[in-house]
Amino acid sequence: MKRTIISLVLVTALVLGIGSAALAAPVMVPEEGQFVIFGDYGFPMGLQIGAGYGITDNLTIGGFYSYAWFGAYATLTLDPFVLNAEYAFLGLLNVSALYTFDLDPFTLGLGGGFLVGPGTIGYIEAAASIKLGDNFAIYGAVDYLVLPSVFTFDVGLSLTL
Repeated sequence: MKRTIISLVLVTALVLGIGSAALAAPVMVPEEGQFVIFGDYGFPMGLQIGAGYGITDNLTIGGFYSYAWFGAYATLTLDPFVLNAEYAFLGLLNVSALYTFDLDPFTLGLGGGFLVGPGTIGYIEAAASIKLGDNFAIYGAVDYLVLPSVFTFDVGLSLTL
């Protein structure tokens, strides 16, 4: 029991300690017909909130809002891959792909993508989420932007309904 509690605390610290400013949507996607509501804080992007709907068990579409921008996203799950595309209506497009490891209740992801705006920036990403019940998850990721050489992070909460 003591070992399980220590493991849970360490994994929760890992999830909360990593995040991605590029990934607005959680790693965990809702099932068909479910809604997901999420909020996250990322550096340097700030606070974001969003909502999505599970069109199928593999496809989620939704939107997000921050004080500086708003946009739409689509997430496609093709086990073990998660593909994500986001468009912020100020002219930024983010496309990413993660290879995920489902370690129920944890999901870990490794991958990368491109942020396209005035220029194109490639990045490498590590992401994680932990289910805390059937409908609640904590997620986060860290990105390494290749040019300029910068680390970003993001942590958030999601609720499926």
